Amino acid sequence: MADPPDEELLARVASAERDALRLLYERYAQRVFASAIKHTTDPEIASDIVQDVFLAVWIGAKGFRPERGTGEQWLFAITRNKVQDHWRRLGRLGAALVEAADVVPTEHTPDGPDGLARRQAAARALAALNPEQRKLVELVYLKDLRFQEAARVLGIPLGTVKSRIHVALAAMREALEASR
Repeated sequence: MADPPDEELLARVASAERDALRLLYERYAQRVFASAIKHTTDPEIASDIVQDVFLAVWIGAKGFRPERGTGEQWLFAITRNKVQDHWRRLGRLGAALVEAADVVPTEHTPDGPDGLARRQAAARALAALNPEQRKLVELVYLKDLRFQEAARVLGIPLGTVKSRIHVALAAMREALEASR
């Protein structure tokens, strides 16, 4: 028995058929991960992007239009958008860190309209954190959770979240200043 084509699977996903989503996941998860890690170089972030992509497929399968392209093209367009969302959020974090650390890009810093230098600086500063700090910063600044929501997700008190964020941001600012 041949595997059903992507378009058929997407129609079945649009009808809330979990087995169809499972088949799509088995077919594409590794390739989506490979694409995400190529653009982020972080396995945790790439894994999160894979989850985000397949959640978007589950929620948005009714929006798939075969006349506009193949199922594979649609899936990788979603992947591309999720990777761009990640970098946009990181860019906002980088801009906030740069502002907080009073780091002003010089004329020698390649910082085009998309804020590449800010994003790279934010990524370096984020990499300087320990895993616990990084997870908290990602929840609050990259996934846009409020402090209360992050506390609930991590199962820690709100005051602990606030103090850990304060320490993490200070460490990131220090890493930014050291890289100047």
